[in-house]
Amino acid sequence: MKLRPVFIVLAATVSISFAGSGSAIGRALLQNDLALSAGANAKAAPASASPAAKSQAFQNGVSLFNAKRFDEASAYFTNVVKSEPTNAEAYYYLATCQAMVGDEPAAKRLYEYVVKYFPDTPAGASSKQYLDAHATLNAKAAEANAATTQKQMKQLVSTIEGLKKSATTAPASLNSLVEVVRARADRPNVSAEAVAAIKGAVDKLPPSVKNFLWTHGVRIYVTPTVEDYSPGVKYQEARGYEGGTYKSCPAFYHNRKIVIAERTMDEGDESIRDAFPPNSMVNSLYHETGHAMDFCLDGISHSDEFKHAYLLDSAHVEPSVANTLKYYLQKSEDGQEECCAELIGLLLGQTERHTTEMRATFPLTLKLLKAKLGL
Repeated sequence: MKLRPVFIVLAATVSISFAGSGSAIGRALLQNDLALSAGANAKAAPASASPAAKSQAFQNGVSLFNAKRFDEASAYFTNVVKSEPTNAEAYYYLATCQAMVGDEPAAKRLYEYVVKYFPDTPAGASSKQYLDAHATLNAKAAEANAATTQKQMKQLVSTIEGLKKSATTAPASLNSLVEVVRARADRPNVSAEAVAAIKGAVDKLPPSVKNFLWTHGVRIYVTPTVEDYSPGVKYQEARGYEGGTYKSCPAFYHNRKIVIAERTMDEGDESIRDAFPPNSMVNSLYHETGHAMDFCLDGISHSDEFKHAYLLDSAHVEPSVANTLKYYLQKSEDGQEECCAELIGLLLGQTERHTTEMRATFPLTLKLLKAKLGL
């Protein structure tokens, strides 16, 4: 709408300047279709001579353009093309003003006009560069959108097929999924109560989830401490623990392995802390199972639809719970992954770990995961 008066001016002036084809060009301008509707046999108009010959109105427009006052500059260039219909630079500046204020369609039409009727001028060459770059960007954007859509479809198909396959596979035995790690040093082994709690929780998982873990090679290790499972990781910093290492980490997921520790170690003297209650270990199991499903389904937490829901939810976190849920609101992709795992854990039956706050804070993300996983 902004450029309609300009098009009327162009139509009037060009009809005088281009014998035999002016009316066709005028109609094209009025129809916002310069390149396709202009007369096929129209000849390029001679551009105005040197910059010194430009009018004061043109110079004023350039000054305003350089000052980034594009709307005001447009008014001057509109007057210039009315009085100087062969001033290629004025058309070019007018087009660029429209581009700078965000009216890309109008800018494109004007650049096309300059290329068509002033092809052998610097303005024509610059306009062509803009159009070529614009076409390249549009092509890349279309390609990126197509790739994103294809990736999302593949993820969805992978999710559905993976769960279907799991549901039809012969049920995995508890002993094939759960392995108990023995203590390496002079410390207690995992208690029978803890082992029973973990196996009981695995047994209660939906058959599709239990067999999904089995068919994707995920195994669960119940260990006295993380050091007993893997001595080499105890000095590594654990994500989200603010300087803490895996010595004080109660559970983790890595490389299709879920590790649940009954005890942790003191960060300072490495003394063994008291055992976690069995229900706490079960909640850790559900969370790490969420990580396993996220990983095996090609990263649900990194999909565009998950990011969209997560960002919408996290933008409305109540200040009163922001600190409580900071582990799931980490600024990096870690926050997305931890939130995804925790919400899947909730869907699997997790309790006592900010359940109410998570459900209230991430309703869109939870709804997405529930629909995507069929839980």
